Amino acid sequence: MSQTTPATRLYVWCSVLVILVVVVTGIVLSLVSKNHKQLQDRLDLAAHDSDGESELSPPSDRLEDGPVEVFTDKTLNEMLAPGLQEAPLQRVLDDLDILEELVMLLDPESPNSRTTRHLAARCSFPATWINYTYSMRDSKSPLKAVLEAVSAKWPDWTVGQLARVLADMGRNDAVKILARLPPDSREAL
Repeated sequence: MSQTTPATRLYVWCSVLVILVVVVTGIVLSLVSKNHKQLQDRLDLAAHDSDGESELSPPSDRLEDGPVEVFTDKTLNEMLAPGLQEAPLQRVLDDLDILEELVMLLDPESPNSRTTRHLAARCSFPATWINYTYSMRDSKSPLKAVLEAVSAKWPDWTVGQLARVLADMGRNDAVKILARLPPDSREAL
């Protein structure tokens, strides 16, 4: 039987303590890094409010997704029929086919494109409300909830205004879907 000296035992305990400190430090740093990224993502969603612009007047220089086709008001005027631009936002909610296409396009969370989350943030909804709508996505589309809330909060909002926000977000694919809204049946009379 070999006997360990007190110096050997001290060396073993110090080694164990150093390993434990390194592991705990690594875990703490990874948690801090993860929380910092989540905080940065939340700040990015709400960044449009910090420059003092009006609630629903999106900034035109916020496209960070690289080169995209930017629709000017003239291009939007050409894409959307005049009657459609001035149509109430409720028209989008009433046309289930168009709404479903927009839901399929904007509701899925994607790191590479702007989603319903970004639309809601640009419409000045708080992050807690946005997270709540996404938590309820099994029973109701977050996009539908956002459009209903915008229609209720700002009843005079139009399809043209929604198209401008989507274009500013770089979601020209969604603008093209909006352009396919059929003319109002009352306008044809």
